[in-house]
Amino acid sequence: AITIPAGVNFNCNAMLFNFLSDRTIPCVTANYYTVVGRLLVDCLQGTGVKSAGGGGSGTATQAHNRWIDIRLWHVGTTVGSDNSQYAGITITGFHHEIDSLWIKGANVGAYHNAGHDSVIKSAYFCGCNTAISMNSTDNTTYLMARLDACGTSSGAPGADLYNRCSYCRLNIIAFSYVTGANLSHVVQVGKTVAGTNKSLYIDVQANNTGGCGLYVDYTADSIFRLIASNVQDTGINTP
Repeated sequence: AITIPAGVNFNCNAMLFNFLSDRTIPCVTANYYTVVGRLLVDCLQGTGVKSAGGGGSGTATQAHNRWIDIRLWHVGTTVGSDNSQYAGITITGFHHEIDSLWIKGANVGAYHNAGHDSVIKSAYFCGCNTAISMNSTDNTTYLMARLDACGTSSGAPGADLYNRCSYCRLNIIAFSYVTGANLSHVVQVGKTVAGTNKSLYIDVQANNTGGCGLYVDYTADSIFRLIASNVQDTGINTP
């Protein structure tokens, strides 16, 4: 695996391949105070990358990492013993900035455990079981997240917030024209683990995703907006 030391500006224009024998660990880990310019990885059904606070280990320590353009192909969709296994990107610690994130496959596209104070400007999740999972995460914003054919045949949450998430804002567009890609809930809050979530602002537009649009429990002082439809053909003549 590649570990980027603290304070390094890393840029790679070539494609990296994940041939690690252990498919459940990240193939690239960016330690704190790191800038990653461009990173292209074919994960070959393994795990993706990690943006880490605390020298790669701590979940409650400073990261101050910036990722400019990250693209991950063929992340494994196997359900691991925890969400960091077969995740596109695992985010831990405080302060992460991501300009552009593109992930194809993955059991979980982006796993915040806990990944606080994060701004993701553009995220495109294609064929992930779950696109976004947030455990005890605060002050995180997805300016635009697109969920393309995410879910499973039996249904999986598109975005899953649980265990006391707070002050988070998500703007999500979810859609699917693929048989067997069903979201049990496009967004679910407070279902996986109890603990009050608060001060959330979540905006969802969903088309043909299957299942339910929104599930909310153990949540206070929050705003949710949902537009949901099962119409596949759109346009002025076929609304």
